[in-house]
Amino acid sequence: MKHSQLVRSALRQMAPEADVDEVGTGETLQEAIDLDSIDFLNFVVGLQEETWCEIPERNYPQPSTVEGCGAYLTSIGFVPRQSGASITMEQEERRLSCEHPLETASPVTR
Repeated sequence: MKHSQLVRSALRQMAPEADVDEVGTGETLQEAIDLDSIDFLNFVVGLQEETWCEIPERNYPQPSTVEGCGAYLTSIGFVPRQSGASITMEQEERRLSCEHPLETASPVTR
């Protein structure tokens, strides 16, 4: 799964009525699908749940676009899992070892 797909998945969960596939990568999410500040916070929480990575409040402006979300996730070391691809335990651990892991994230099982 690419970063943009992961972001769109989090958006779909937060705003199922929105046509998230039509959102341009550089468009501000709040304007593109009419998110208010609470909706945006819910999106950030959803993105954290999708990635198991905490997004500190000081960094909230960074994931304001699909492209910004991807850049931010890359900057903290998050590597999305490719759908349907088998991965090694080492790859899965690297994928989940982002810079700001959520404390509630369950450990990878062997």
